[in-house]
Amino acid sequence: MQNQQQDDKMELSSSQQVEFIDKFMGSPVLSIIEDLYNIAQAFISDGYDHFQQTLLNHIISSNPNMTKDEAKEIDRMLDDAVERMFNMSIQSLNSQFDIFEQFVKTYCFNEPQIPTECQESFCKLVNQDIMELNNEASNTVEDEDILKLISEINQIQEQTNSSYSELCQGITQSRQLLLQRQEIDKHLLYYHENVQKIDFIHEKLRHFSIDLEETIKSLIEQGKKLHEQYVNTKQVYEQFFGLPAREADAKESYFLRK
Repeated sequence: MQNQQQDDKMELSSSQQVEFIDKFMGSPVLSIIEDLYNIAQAFISDGYDHFQQTLLNHIISSNPNMTKDEAKEIDRMLDDAVERMFNMSIQSLNSQFDIFEQFVKTYCFNEPQIPTECQESFCKLVNQDIMELNNEASNTVEDEDILKLISEINQIQEQTNSSYSELCQGITQSRQLLLQRQEIDKHLLYYHENVQKIDFIHEKLRHFSIDLEETIKSLIEQGKKLHEQYVNTKQVYEQFFGLPAREADAKESYFLRK
């Protein structure tokens, strides 16, 4: 019974566990985790900035005829796309570091219960061990977890690089489609102008055909009148000069041929 009471006394309460974890985590451990996080975040940020600038320079150099407005629009599109990918990477990074921090805390809770009177000494020893591990170049069991985390970060970076490649291809294809559309618009404008010219010429020809038809009708009427005048003249000529009918017919044929 006395042993049971001693065990109960040695077992930490929930508030004591939290206080102990705060002591155990201490500034050295928190500093290491924060430094790792800041380095990873800076690496991701610099990588995105470098990628955006490199891609923009490549697009501009590949299109010497690009206007300033087009360059600004592409830069804005890149800003939006890179910002979305950066936020996704930071969310993933936060998730990974939350898992890592939770692992450290869980590891602390899984340690054998330390008597209250020994907690302070134990915390000092733990902090000292952490400082030594931080200064050593050799890997320990705890370092393997850090290496695993770095490996996961590298995998995320590879996925990000793949997204970079897809983004580059998408922007290049969009640029090509834009140029093709501009070329098609030029051809459509050219065809539209020519169709208008053809319609104008067609309308002119229609008016000309109407005028020509009227002219032909007028010539036919004049021909009829001339023929009537010829017949009348022939009759008068026969009456005054008494020419034979055959000769008169011959002259009529002659005038008709004329």
